[in-house]
Amino acid sequence: MIRSSQQARTCEVLGMYFAEIGKIPTAQEFNLDTQKPWGYNMKFINKQYLSWERFLNDLQKREPDLWALANKKEDPLAELRASTVEK
Repeated sequence: MIRSSQQARTCEVLGMYFAEIGKIPTAQEFNLDTQKPWGYNMKFINKQYLSWERFLNDLQKREPDLWALANKKEDPLAELRASTVEK
């Protein structure tokens, strides 16, 4: 069984990576990504968590701040609203 400290480190590293790219990728996108942190691949995630969904659930519980940064939805009209001058 994988230790909790290893899972915590995995959540920390990948949570930071997801916050940098600004989204939570699907398992297929993550597997094909060439810029992901070294040593973190789907084989490693599946060994620790048994599935991508379980990993994402654990990431959301352990790192809520990084989860929020990675899932931040930008309003496409926010910039337009800020630039308009009220008459």
